[in-house]
Amino acid sequence: MTQLSDRISEILEENGDSLDYISKTSNIGRITLNRIKSGEFLPSKEQLNRLYASMRLSFSEQKNLNKLYHIARLGETEFQKQKK
Repeated sequence: MTQLSDRISEILEENGDSLDYISKTSNIGRITLNRIKSGEFLPSKEQLNRLYASMRLSFSEQKNLNKLYHIARLGETEFQKQKK
């Protein structure tokens, strides 16, 4: 699992949203959502934006998930290098 997948799972649980609901409102398949939640699959930026809308996330939560997305994509070490 990644920090991104962990946080997405937490938000879904906190909001009480089912994968069926998120799948329908984001137009992302349920299998793909399960893979995102488990950290097996890193969503595209387009998929991530559709998830944000479907999950009704605040701007600050979107910003936090964007950071976790970049960490998952680059790795923690490379992410920290690019921050400097």
